[in-house]
Amino acid sequence: MIRKALVLAGGRGTRLSDVIQDVPKPMANIAGLPFLHYLILDLKKKGIEEVVLLTGHLHEVIEDYFGTEYHQVKISYQQELKPRGTGGMIYELSKKWDEELLLINGDTYFDVDVQALAELSRNSNSIAIAVREVEEQDRYGSLEIIANQIIAFREKSYIEKGHINGGIYLLPKGVFDSYDLPFAFSLEVDFFQKMIHSLHILAFQSKGFFIDIGIPEDYYAAQSQIPRQIVPMFDPTWSLFLDRDGVLNQHIPNDYVRVPDDFLWIDGSAEAVGELRNLFRRIFVVTNQQGIAKNLMSELNLEQIHWKLAEGIEQFGGKLDAIYYCPYLKEMNSPMRKPEIGMAIQAKRDFPEIDLSKSVIVGDMITDMEFGQKAGMFCVNVGNTITKKEALKFENLKAFAQFMFKIKD
Repeated sequence: MIRKALVLAGGRGTRLSDVIQDVPKPMANIAGLPFLHYLILDLKKKGIEEVVLLTGHLHEVIEDYFGTEYHQVKISYQQELKPRGTGGMIYELSKKWDEELLLINGDTYFDVDVQALAELSRNSNSIAIAVREVEEQDRYGSLEIIANQIIAFREKSYIEKGHINGGIYLLPKGVFDSYDLPFAFSLEVDFFQKMIHSLHILAFQSKGFFIDIGIPEDYYAAQSQIPRQIVPMFDPTWSLFLDRDGVLNQHIPNDYVRVPDDFLWIDGSAEAVGELRNLFRRIFVVTNQQGIAKNLMSELNLEQIHWKLAEGIEQFGGKLDAIYYCPYLKEMNSPMRKPEIGMAIQAKRDFPEIDLSKSVIVGDMITDMEFGQKAGMFCVNVGNTITKKEALKFENLKAFAQFMFKIKD
């Protein structure tokens, strides 16, 4: 089983200069998160435990964001100090690695079974390239394939129907040993294409979702199409857990919502809960309320606030099944206080049909995302907080609800 992948993440995104600035192309914003976020999550789902990011342009932006571990995937970096094309750094690494190389373009999302791709390569000791059939295209060069072997790479031209290189490669150990290659070269043009007669390259055909964000049109399409690929297949048995402050109502800086008059709705959030009720069997609120332990408000005050919350949602046809709160100080380390999952466990006790692995948490803080991860939920972040632990990110709850209805359709 292949467990490590190399991702080419040094692209400048010249053709996207009008829509993204000051970040490498693989860091382009897709629905609030970097493109690489989705790529890494997809690789994790397919059994990859370590990703090596081959960086260049603005490498520090990538390194600062992903660190050394991201969503339980080990992250490391190989920085390209001078431009070396798509092949130079791979050639260099191949001399040091005593293993096969799974290589992925950092600006392309292609849903491919990488384990099956690796098996195809191993069984024949051949290069294997994931290919995609397309229709009425002139953006990509096409491939000539006979008996599953790629025998020619064609220049860009209009094709009614044909196969294109999907940007995912399995390179066997020692693939470059017989070649004296320059410091900088194109893997696709200077190696695959020019050396085609001395190489054995197999096509791994996949019908999986494919998009290349290299041009503005596809970048805009990716805003909804890529997140849709990592969202679970929801059904009416799923449950929704909502944080309160910052999701439903406005935060009060350096203070708490102490009385009902302090409770100010975030625009569209009450309506959103009403809409989401049509998609989820159960909806809960889970909220830390240490203002009670600080004697800034009473539990009666909180009950009055939550009456206002529930009534506001009911005006839009929504309903909360329960509201759970933790009144204890952070220093008390209560198992009921997020990021611990006591409130989720209590909800399951009260509603035994709940499956926490078929639940979504929507929150605006890292503690909400950690709560969701510990409980095995699908995590959604809203607001301006960047937590790095979310699976999806939206401006607010209303935007999340709109997205949910898009993918439902």
